[in-house]
Amino acid sequence: MLCDRNASYSCLSGLAPEGDEDELVPRRSASYSKFRHTGDLIYESQNLDVPVVVVASEVEPWSKSGGLAIVAGAYGYEFAMRGHRTMVVAPMYEDYEGATWLADKDIFFFGGNHRVKFYYQKKVHDAKSGAATDYVFVHLDCFRRAGGFYHDTNGEYGDNLFRFGLFAMAALEAPLCLNIGGSTYGDKVLFMANDWQAGLLPVYLAHKFRPHGTYASARCIFVVGSLDRLRTSMSMLLPFFQHVLASRKALNDRASLTLEVHNMGYQGTYPWSEDFLSNLCLPESVWSSASVVS
Repeated sequence: MLCDRNASYSCLSGLAPEGDEDELVPRRSASYSKFRHTGDLIYESQNLDVPVVVVASEVEPWSKSGGLAIVAGAYGYEFAMRGHRTMVVAPMYEDYEGATWLADKDIFFFGGNHRVKFYYQKKVHDAKSGAATDYVFVHLDCFRRAGGFYHDTNGEYGDNLFRFGLFAMAALEAPLCLNIGGSTYGDKVLFMANDWQAGLLPVYLAHKFRPHGTYASARCIFVVGSLDRLRTSMSMLLPFFQHVLASRKALNDRASLTLEVHNMGYQGTYPWSEDFLSNLCLPESVWSSASVVS
């Protein structure tokens, strides 16, 4: 049975209730009867006062190169239908019909200020209950390219670290600065950060925002998109895990751990340079030289 964990919003607690299968009774609030697709659920959503912010580099039907877009779209639908105020944040690779400008935000990144434009579209899933999802699109010139989202015929884009690092920063600003329906989402939210493109989001959450008292009650679930790629890198990861196990600080610093596992497990090596951390607006405390692979 999954038990309640410290520092969680209990959204995963009680998924596997105890008792004989014939004795299990669906634990749903009366309001769930209006949602036909939830009729077979054996659990109910918890902490409906906590908004959910899904962050992904693609979301259907606006942008799609694979399964990530389907997953992000499903998150946006399911959380909203279960009663959470729900936002999905994704890049704006082209002009989207129905998306309107909402706000601008200047973000300092890679040694300079960058003007981020936020566009918005609301999608109502159930008019009777009012269940809807707020789709927020991050407009940056670096996302407007003739090739694919992440690469072209010449290979991976050389500025992907800049593109998606700035995207992660913008996604963290969205709940704080965007007035949607008369109010912002605020800083008590649950982030669903998906795959390597959003890998820096939990790092910024812990090392850039929380030290200044922002997002103190927020939580982040980091979703790994491909375990196969991580599995093929295990031989390379062994020295890193030995270092982590020997470091109590690293074990307690989940955000730093996410940064290191993400870069080593998915990309293979760190894009290391002398100004790497300063460009990313991160303190030196998140870096562990013992885990560098050359």
